[in-house]
Amino acid sequence: QTPLYRSTSQIEISRVDAGVSNSGTSADVAGEERDFQYYNTQYELLRSRAIAARLVEALNLQQDQQFLEAYDLTASEPAGSTLTNILRASVTVEPIEYSNLVNITFESPHPGLSARLANAWANQFLEMNFETRFGDTLLARRQLEEQLEEMRTELEVSESRLNAYATSNEIIVLEDTTEAGETTRSTILAGQLGTVGQALESATIRRIAAESALRAGSASEDTRQATMEARLAEARAQLASVRLTFGPDHTNARALEAEIASLRGSLQNADQSATGSVASAVRQARLEEGELRSRYETLKGRYLAQQGTGVEYGILEREVDTNRQIYDALLQRYNQLGVVGTSGNNMSLVEEALPAAGPYRPSLLRNLLIALACAFALGIALVYLSDALDQSIRDPEDVSKQFGLPLIGLIPYTDAEHVADELSNRSSIISEAYSSARFALQFDNHDRPIKSLMFTSTRPAEGKTSSSLAIAKSFADIGERVVLIDFDLRRRGLSKLLNMGRDGRDLGSFLSGEEAIPHIQRLDDYGVDFIGLCRKELDPVTLLAKPRVSALMRSLADRYDRIIVDGPPILGLADAVQLSRSVDGVVFAIQANAGTNRSVRRALGRLLDADAQVLGAIVTKLDQRNAAYGYGYKYGYGYSYGSEET
Repeated sequence: QTPLYRSTSQIEISRVDAGVSNSGTSADVAGEERDFQYYNTQYELLRSRAIAARLVEALNLQQDQQFLEAYDLTASEPAGSTLTNILRASVTVEPIEYSNLVNITFESPHPGLSARLANAWANQFLEMNFETRFGDTLLARRQLEEQLEEMRTELEVSESRLNAYATSNEIIVLEDTTEAGETTRSTILAGQLGTVGQALESATIRRIAAESALRAGSASEDTRQATMEARLAEARAQLASVRLTFGPDHTNARALEAEIASLRGSLQNADQSATGSVASAVRQARLEEGELRSRYETLKGRYLAQQGTGVEYGILEREVDTNRQIYDALLQRYNQLGVVGTSGNNMSLVEEALPAAGPYRPSLLRNLLIALACAFALGIALVYLSDALDQSIRDPEDVSKQFGLPLIGLIPYTDAEHVADELSNRSSIISEAYSSARFALQFDNHDRPIKSLMFTSTRPAEGKTSSSLAIAKSFADIGERVVLIDFDLRRRGLSKLLNMGRDGRDLGSFLSGEEAIPHIQRLDDYGVDFIGLCRKELDPVTLLAKPRVSALMRSLADRYDRIIVDGPPILGLADAVQLSRSVDGVVFAIQANAGTNRSVRRALGRLLDADAQVLGAIVTKLDQRNAAYGYGYKYGYGYSYGSEET
């Protein structure tokens, strides 16, 4: 066997909507059913062809030299279906009971390849699950990424055109924030024009005010001057009066002279001061207004000239604003989809597979155990089949059940070489078994006395010869006069068993008319007389059809208590059927564990068709195979037997 290495990776599978239901027992049961369905679906997906196909593509196994060498694939590019079949046959998915963990085990002829494929199998499953859950989101994000890239390029191009146009036309835009938080935008030229306009307006106001002040100042000064002149006139009148009254050197006159001098100085100074300051203010206001107006006109001309380029600038600016708005909207949507995807995968890789330190197969111990188990199972099956097909006699009770025959005796197995020794020992198992059979024959009630017994069987070597000798000895042991006749003219089994000589004087000579009476030998070891066969060149059909057979039986019946005949087998021969008419009863020998029930039934049918009186059956050669039916036949002595009996 090729050494195989096994590596295992472990993943965790959690339900996204898993939770404890508080709505009642029925809801809990429904939740358990959903969990069962969900997890079994995932297990089947783990074993699916789709995962194997993804793995083939992800690892490019069609060109992976390590993989191809490990599985002895040809140098030409193998079909994808072949690789997927190999992968599916090599992977094992084993859920860990009472947990969300699943083991993914991969086996291959290479330890590093097993670990790599186990990890790749787990990762491909996790990726497929993630794509299933967030496939639409990921697709939308990829599309948005492409659109964002295109929009970013367009925005940059439009901004570049706007800046180039503003630079070439000296358009400078300023932004300002009002107290209300609003943002205003204007060009620097417009700002300057506004500032100069405001300054011009202020200068004009100041000029007008100065001119008004100048005019108002002149009227006031006239009134004051008139007042001061009136006072001066009054003071002069008073001075003249005082002088007239008190003289020019009077104190009051001097005081009035001083007052008059003061009023004259004040009147002169006031006139000079008022006229100089007001006129200066008016001149300054007019000069400032003129300069501001000149500046304003210059700026206004430039502004009006800039208005022609402002149309194109506005178009470019609106294009920039539009592109920026579209870009901001796409970016916001992209960020929203990113937030949706941050919930993550509900499955994760818990433990990566590592290369195995040694092969897990072949295992000598495991292979031996499997071989022993298979051999044991095969042995049981063969035994059962053999028993089912076996139509031989296993249970001696079947003799009565299937054939309707009385069971006369049960004879254990012994080989032919030890038959004589076993029979000579009255305490042996064989002797005890035949004594029991003899007892059944001796006290069996029949319509007429049974003096002559023929032992026959379905086929040769079923134990009829040994049984006839043993039953004859058993009858002799109880004091009966017994004669044993070998009527198996074809096989001469009993004569061979007893080593009968070849002097020519035998049953065949009597039946053929060569002898007037049969030659009877005494078997001192068994206590019986014996009529045997020496010659082989006999015609059984002709000899058994002669009346000498019946005459022999009648003659022997007058001299013996029992006549035991070792007859020929039945099937294929007419000898036993013809001979059965000359005896009082037939004992049928059936070998255990051999032959078929059908052949036994056919042989018995031939005997019954010939009106033979079948007394019963002796089951011979019982061994340990019959122990299951209670017929082990050791009788407590612990005696075992050899191989074959005649």
